[in-house]
Amino acid sequence: MKDYGEENPKTHFVVSYRDPLDSKLVELRANKVQDSELGLSFVSISDFVFESRSTVVDPAAEDLKRKFEDVKTSTFPCTAYSASRKSAAETGGFSSNRRSPTW
Repeated sequence: MKDYGEENPKTHFVVSYRDPLDSKLVELRANKVQDSELGLSFVSISDFVFESRSTVVDPAAEDLKRKFEDVKTSTFPCTAYSASRKSAAETGGFSSNRRSPTW
């Protein structure tokens, strides 16, 4: 099983998907994206990252954090998401390295 989160410890993934319940676009941050045990057309996302440095409270981010606080791994079909890799810059910002899924 290929693990796409081991290459750089300061790297995390941004995974976007459309929530099937309310059709809203959801953006998750995770440290690990890997092939799923369900088969070739699925991907497992785990080790979720939630920003806590900001003093401004974002209600949508807080709802997402509550929704995923007890989730260890989430599995998505390959056709239902988009993923990009983000690297923490020395200044504390993020730079994007958008990649097509290779899994």
